[in-house]
Amino acid sequence: MKTLEQRVKFDHHLPIGESLVQFTLEGKTHLALVNIGPRGKVMCLPMPKPEDMYTSWWSIRGDMSRSIGSIIVWASQNADLMAKFNGEPLATVALERKSTVSETV
Repeated sequence: MKTLEQRVKFDHHLPIGESLVQFTLEGKTHLALVNIGPRGKVMCLPMPKPEDMYTSWWSIRGDMSRSIGSIIVWASQNADLMAKFNGEPLATVALERKSTVSETV
């Protein structure tokens, strides 16, 4: 069985760089920016909600995720950042409850 990282990198033909992706879990959908680095590192920025004071990028390794430090304050008020969430997602990735990233997206 493939990990979340493998499914994001290989199953959806996402390019190197930023892509808009829709994650699904138990009938709910969540938009996120996914960044695949030139060496294959996968990072995810969930679409911030207006009430979220803090937002950060998450590193995805295997089926695990962790915040990578840099905090964005009131990201939902940043028009340039929020514009990246407009448009059609390039992929829809199903999450599984065992995946810790499902709690963050």
